[in-house]
Amino acid sequence: LDEEYVRRGVRLETCLSEASTRVAQHHAGIVDRLKESAREWKRKSDAAAARRAAQAAVTDDTFVRKRTEWARTWDMERARRADLSMQRRQAKDEAIGRAQAANDRFIQSKADAALALSAKLDAAKAEKASLRAAERAARVERESFEVAAAQAARDWRRDAQQEFVQSVTRALQLKNERTKRAKEKLQRTALDHERALRRERAAHGELESQASGQPGALSLPLVPEP
Repeated sequence: LDEEYVRRGVRLETCLSEASTRVAQHHAGIVDRLKESAREWKRKSDAAAARRAAQAAVTDDTFVRKRTEWARTWDMERARRADLSMQRRQAKDEAIGRAQAANDRFIQSKADAALALSAKLDAAKAEKASLRAAERAARVERESFEVAAAQAARDWRRDAQQEFVQSVTRALQLKNERTKRAKEKLQRTALDHERALRRERAAHGELESQASGQPGALSLPLVPEP
């Protein structure tokens, strides 16, 4: 156990020594960076002081020349700005003019569209009224035609019925006449046939009587003619 404690103590001392070394190195790096920053700052400060000294050594002629150049540059800049402002105002005025013209055209187009729509509506109303009037006239005409057609149909049925009754009556009369004539014809034909048969029988009986000297036994009695 003592040896283990010794080894642990050695390892701990080694770790602490390494940590101290790393900390010292880190601090040394920070100090070096700070020193470098201080040297850079001093260099810049010296350069700035030199520039200020050089600027302080500028003569009046140089100042006048620079002021004149600055004034000329500023005049040119003001002229450029004035020109640019004028161009912007002109562009703005033109844009306003175009917008107003477009607005006027839009309003005029809306007014024209409204007038056209009103005219279409008036025409549609007039056409609708005309259609309604034509429909009423057609309905009245149709009703009148239907009434006239119904009356004509009733008259036609009445006339047709009367004509049918008359035709049936005439047909029955003609049929009765034809039947009557046929019966009369049949009666006349039967009577003529009976008379001819009687005459034949009578002649045949007379011949037999003359031959035998007496009336025949099979002779039929004579029927008096009507």
